Amino acid sequence: MTTSLWVEQVGGSSLVYGFEVEGPRGPAARGRMVCVNVGSRSGQGPHDGEGPPATPWPDEVRAALTS
Repeated sequence: MTTSLWVEQVGGSSLVYGFEVEGPRGPAARGRMVCVNVGSRSGQGPHDGEGPPATPWPDEVRAALTS
């Protein structure tokens, strides 16, 4: 079994991963996953019960994701 993972798109504070799982009889699964950067402020949302706000990617992280 082989799993492949790649970055499809980088947004201001999000990114989209693509992935594929291949078994002995060919592709077994394929999908996309959206991730949002919330920085290091976990649990510090603007209101009780809300998660932290989306945070723009630091320049060095954006450069690494797009290289």
